[in-house]
Amino acid sequence: MSMNNPSDKIIVAIDGMDLNEAVSFLKRCPEISWIKVGLELFTGGGPSIIKTFKDMNKKIFLDLKFHDIPNTMSSASYHASKLGVDIISLHGSAGLKALQLSKEATLKGAREINNKPPEVIGVTVLTSLSPQNFKYELNRKSSIEENVLGLSKLTYDAGLDGCVCSPLEVKSL
Repeated sequence: MSMNNPSDKIIVAIDGMDLNEAVSFLKRCPEISWIKVGLELFTGGGPSIIKTFKDMNKKIFLDLKFHDIPNTMSSASYHASKLGVDIISLHGSAGLKALQLSKEATLKGAREINNKPPEVIGVTVLTSLSPQNFKYELNRKSSIEENVLGLSKLTYDAGLDGCVCSPLEVKSL
């Protein structure tokens, strides 16, 4: 992601909007370069919404946080890359093989449509989890920070382009 243009430093989440609301909002704010399309908008509008936003000259972070078996994640990443998105998110906890195969699949999909491959980033630990949720609901023995560090290393080892974490872990990373 280029940071030369100030508008490239902010990704605006348009989650919670339907397609018409998102298009209307983006027409009112043409200086927005990057948008984050999450599960709500994507499942509500379908893959065709990506073309709508691309036609508006938007860069797209497709934040679906794929987390499944390696073959399924790989296939989903392949198809997402063929949509022309700029960033795809995966859950780091899916494991090394799933992350590696997904990254390879994005390269293949983009190559098939002669497009620049999307960056692939790994989600470490969801920011909605408190230390108590993490320990007791998920039965984790180590801390959130230790898990973030481990998962960020895993995303690095898998060849991903970066990772997502909360501001609390940035310094450690």
